[in-house]
Amino acid sequence: MGGSGHRIWPTTIMFKKMIALTLLFILFVSVKLNPVSAADVSTVPWGNRYFEPPRTNGRPGFIPFNQIFSPLQVSGNSANVIKSGQYDVGVEVNPQQAWQSGAMWSDAPIVDLSSSAFQASMNLFFGNVPVNFFSNPGDGMTFALTGVKPTVIGNNGASIGVWGSQEASAATGAANDAKTLKKSFVVAFDTYPNQNELDHSIWPGGGGPVRQYLAHGYPNQPSAYTTFGIPFIGSRVALDFPADAITKVPNNLADNAWHAFNVSWQRDADNGGGTLTYQFSTGGNLGLISKNIHWSNADVTRIFGTSKLYMGFTGSTGLNTEANVVSFRSIPGIVSASGEVELYKNNQVVTANTGLQSNDRVNYQYDLHAMSDGKQSWPISGTLTAVLSKASGISYLNTNGTRLTLGQTMPITATVGNTTVTLTAQLTALDTLTVTGIPQFPQGRDVKLSFTIPGQVDAMEPGIPPQQVKAQTGTVYGDNAQLIFETATADKLLSYQLIAPNKEVTQPEVPDGDLTLDSVPSFSFKKADGTNLSVADIFNQRYPGVANLMTDRSQWLLQQNTAQLKSIIVTDARNQSPGWNLSVEMGPFINKVTQQPLEQHPDDAGTAMIQMIMRNNVTTNTQLSYRIRDIHQVVPVTSAPPATKTGQNSVNISAAAAGIAIKRLPHIMAGTYTAQLTWMLATTPTG
Repeated sequence: MGGSGHRIWPTTIMFKKMIALTLLFILFVSVKLNPVSAADVSTVPWGNRYFEPPRTNGRPGFIPFNQIFSPLQVSGNSANVIKSGQYDVGVEVNPQQAWQSGAMWSDAPIVDLSSSAFQASMNLFFGNVPVNFFSNPGDGMTFALTGVKPTVIGNNGASIGVWGSQEASAATGAANDAKTLKKSFVVAFDTYPNQNELDHSIWPGGGGPVRQYLAHGYPNQPSAYTTFGIPFIGSRVALDFPADAITKVPNNLADNAWHAFNVSWQRDADNGGGTLTYQFSTGGNLGLISKNIHWSNADVTRIFGTSKLYMGFTGSTGLNTEANVVSFRSIPGIVSASGEVELYKNNQVVTANTGLQSNDRVNYQYDLHAMSDGKQSWPISGTLTAVLSKASGISYLNTNGTRLTLGQTMPITATVGNTTVTLTAQLTALDTLTVTGIPQFPQGRDVKLSFTIPGQVDAMEPGIPPQQVKAQTGTVYGDNAQLIFETATADKLLSYQLIAPNKEVTQPEVPDGDLTLDSVPSFSFKKADGTNLSVADIFNQRYPGVANLMTDRSQWLLQQNTAQLKSIIVTDARNQSPGWNLSVEMGPFINKVTQQPLEQHPDDAGTAMIQMIMRNNVTTNTQLSYRIRDIHQVVPVTSAPPATKTGQNSVNISAAAAGIAIKRLPHIMAGTYTAQLTWMLATTPTG
């Protein structure tokens, strides 16, 4: 089937997929447990009292690590490494207790400002403390870089472990305080308004109910401080940030949620310095805060005294408290790599001022660069997966020039030096393209991998005003690092304008496609406790097969191999789809040795019955399937109405769970029994 133009569909078109279904009846079962190996860190559980950082496409939101960070070994340090078995999975800078001061530092310098690039990705957690008349979180946490590893714990309370004492009377005194973080740069997340102390310049006249801010500065520099007078007390110091170094945050950061925080470095082309970029997700209407700081080589020497820096975190509480916790998605020096992406139109880079019009062809250019100074290969085992965010108003194009539809896959040719590798891209959600098979970047080698993905601007309604778009890029996932694709712009996002036509522009003629059944699940059942069904279970009528499976889960024989519970994927690439229906039937269970069927129950209504919990991967709606009995009874699964847009009728449904019930049988022989499921996809008759 294929071609373009008008098509005449036959009354019925039938696709069949036959899937084996297996039941195993035995009397004795043994269980083998495999320990987590050092090479399989992707299976390490989070396993601690703080809730797990959010997953993306089922992938963990953290990476395990070992022997990278340690609490400063001095009295009074409240910091702890968070363990999960033999692995470190995060750091607790301080617990939610009063008058705490914590400091966690890398064991060695892991940030190198003489390198061409690095990236550090983290999730930050500030606890769960509401802001009201009776409550307020405090005092905050910092991300810090220093050329000299500290030997003392910083001041607590308003100083949050890095700033000079609030008791100082002059800027130089605060900068040179014994507990001020020396030779350093910090990003401070301040959650308590000490407006009569260090925060006086920030909140001189009070503010709203939430008075929190994000700022960067240099604790050891007198320019970081100013002075103000307090009646009957005298002069005190306050923090003094340039306007472009501070952002007031109107929402509470201690909101029981993880906040993404990314730091990256890009060396200047002339090696005269570089730009450090940090981005923080506020979780509120302010969205993403993005800041760029340029340092010349002379600045680096003046601020740090060296280009090899320790990375760490400090936090503190006073009477007001909060927990300050960090998990990591990538740690500098462990995997030394970076990811870049640009959008091109007519071989020119698309910028915030570029206008994209209906049906314009564009190309995404993705580059991954691993440097030779990393301490580990990336990943340690297996391959990498890129989860790319589809930009608003732009569709991906398949190899035949048609728009990629939900669930469809296509090959991508990537270059690695003078060789090529084939990757696989799949539109796994309406706004997500997942690229798999990215090969390992070996430790000790300088390797660059590049690939291009074509796209086309969607047709826009004529006359609507121009739309400015800022689009997220995507992340590359490995077991020991998760790196973000960055653009060359200040905010690291893809930016462009969508310009609607003055008159309607139709989509170019697209070749008519096919209706195909691409994927269906298969099943292998066991009891709820993981053991195999025994002959005694059937004799004793443990699984009567009468009650609806959803009302009595104790009667379920459960699907154990979740890898077999793959999605039901129907691709309808026809331009004018009359609709379709998907149904299934199941035959009797056959003994694999004797080839004899499982005894049929006298009521002729079948001996076994399957039901599935089906989840639509686009709408996330779930529903219970019809009962599928072992008597060759055809039952409907799902259907689609007529549609006029290509791909509109494609579906991707997960078999989120499946169970089977069996009626009591007076005679049964132990063994393995297999039944055949026949899936039938039929186009709707056009009349």
